[in-house]
Amino acid sequence: MDGRKAFDTVWHRGMLYKLLETDNDPTWFLAFRAMYSNMSSCVRYQNKHSKWFDVLQGTRQGGQSSPLLYLLYINGLISTIEKSGAGFLLYDTKVCSPTVSDDMLLVSFSVQGLNAMLNICDKYSKQWQYQYNPSKCAVVVFNEHTNGAPNRMFKLGDHTIKEASSYVHLGIKCNQFLEAGTMVDDACNKLRGTYLSLVNSGLSPLSLNPSISIKVYKTVVIPKALYGSELWSSMTPADLRKLEHSHRFCLKHMQGLPRRTPTNFTLSAINAVPLETVIDHKN
Repeated sequence: MDGRKAFDTVWHRGMLYKLLETDNDPTWFLAFRAMYSNMSSCVRYQNKHSKWFDVLQGTRQGGQSSPLLYLLYINGLISTIEKSGAGFLLYDTKVCSPTVSDDMLLVSFSVQGLNAMLNICDKYSKQWQYQYNPSKCAVVVFNEHTNGAPNRMFKLGDHTIKEASSYVHLGIKCNQFLEAGTMVDDACNKLRGTYLSLVNSGLSPLSLNPSISIKVYKTVVIPKALYGSELWSSMTPADLRKLEHSHRFCLKHMQGLPRRTPTNFTLSAINAVPLETVIDHKN
């Protein structure tokens, strides 16, 4: 589900009403009411200012409380979806709407169940004055080897939600068969690309000691490349070889070693380990 300008469209009165409903310390409500009441703004362009206008929606850009306030704003939606019984249930745990900030997923076993949850989302958004972006929302049907049912439709209000073969959630790309190949290819590109970007910015083998380079590599490059690797449950030996090939390329480059240098020497010379070890440790 893709919210249209999610943080910018939070209705202030609705947000304060939601905050008032919670059992938190009343001073929270007073503090946020002071922050979001009687707000005004203007546009500055080439040292000229527009007329001042009232600001009645939107959370503060970059504010630490903004993600929390947005979750509070849509908490009623999550509760309604869970109570509907239309979503996915794992034993006695309701996992039908995993949500982080403005990134929400809807999970159901059936077309009817998913459409019921989409209808709940549509009604809630109209009631609390925010919108979804139907063109950026998508449905992924997992483990389906056919081209799909011809009469199957997913509706969000008056809009039809298209089906897709993959999706990106929280920066992690998953396809309909949960194959790791796509994610591994992306990790290989990030591994080489991030490392070479650092080299081009001045962190080249000619300017840094290899012991410093490997520290930068371990703290910046590897975490970015292996983000989400905990979900690579279907990784094949071929996928692992791709990763290790990119890993060795970076290690040899930072040490100024020839391409045919043995792997054992490449790793041991700067106290590095194979990426397989790093992934196993993360899991």
